[in-house]
Amino acid sequence: MGTNKLIFLLAAVEFWAIAISLPNMERFVFPETAPAMVLRQVVFFPKSIMPLFIFEERYQHMLRESLQGNRLFTVINAAEDTRGHPINGVHQFATLGYIKACKENEDGTANLLLEGISRIKILQAIESRPYPFFQIRQVFEDCQDVKSTEQYRETVNKMLDQISAEREELSSDIVKYLQSIDDVYMHADHVASSMISSCHMKQSILATYELVSRYELLLQALEQEYSLNRQ
Repeated sequence: MGTNKLIFLLAAVEFWAIAISLPNMERFVFPETAPAMVLRQVVFFPKSIMPLFIFEERYQHMLRESLQGNRLFTVINAAEDTRGHPINGVHQFATLGYIKACKENEDGTANLLLEGISRIKILQAIESRPYPFFQIRQVFEDCQDVKSTEQYRETVNKMLDQISAEREELSSDIVKYLQSIDDVYMHADHVASSMISSCHMKQSILATYELVSRYELLLQALEQEYSLNRQ
């Protein structure tokens, strides 16, 4: 997450003041279908908050129906070829989001904050709405080696220290925030979302539900992007 995006988020949260709470997850029935925004070069992670400006007519329609219903929709990264050119279709893995706050404008547009709830797998498109609509399935995260995840977290945090020391433009507050995250699932996802510029690599990390494998991908991405070596 860039500094400008972080400032926007803080301003947005202050502007709306009172956000709607997430649904009670103990009683929450995960939907089998969900509307979607299909965006190019955008990867949305669980437990992150994404600011969105809704201006296309089809997505305004989608938003109205979502607000009247369960307040859920997903953001899906549009498929591209190896050279970054758009092709038909969407990526198979995405994140289902919950509308935390929304300000509808007089011209029909809207500003909202979408909070990621869970990884999902896109099963198939349903041609019944004027906007993208998909059959989905929740993806449950897994960890085959719980003891090693804290070591991975520490290694990533050391890399963040290296990056912060070498990149003056990177806010130390952002690094401190990322390093303070105790939840290892959230830590891996937030570092990937904030520190990796390659959309292809972000999508690969999102599609990796086993945590150790996800941390390995994250470390490789950090090494490649910032020319680092693991300590």
